[in-house]
Amino acid sequence: MFHMNRVWCVSAVESVNELARMLTESTWTLCSAWVIRGHSDYLWLNDALSEDGALEIAVVKGSLTAAEHWQIESLTVSWMTQDRAIAVFTAVINGEYDDSDFIHRVTPTLQTPEQHDRCPLCA
Repeated sequence: MFHMNRVWCVSAVESVNELARMLTESTWTLCSAWVIRGHSDYLWLNDALSEDGALEIAVVKGSLTAAEHWQIESLTVSWMTQDRAIAVFTAVINGEYDDSDFIHRVTPTLQTPEQHDRCPLCA
């Protein structure tokens, strides 16, 4: 993760397809993060440098309330088609990225939408 001091607001999405569509078709605030329902062990954190730059997603293994979190990948979603994002995201939730040399422990600050309110990155 580029941003060790960022606070992320984790929202749930229904499916890999929904997340892929959202991330390939829209621009997101820097504090945005997601979890796919039914796959709560994987978090998708907006790790971009700015809203105007490439959308970089830190893929973190560990639920919203887990004691430990491990970054397993960094994905530049801006360079993906929706179909490619679906394929990569599906591979992630199937555990295909769980054992790589990239994995390292991280300590993200995570909040639910109810906890988050507004921050300087929201607007």
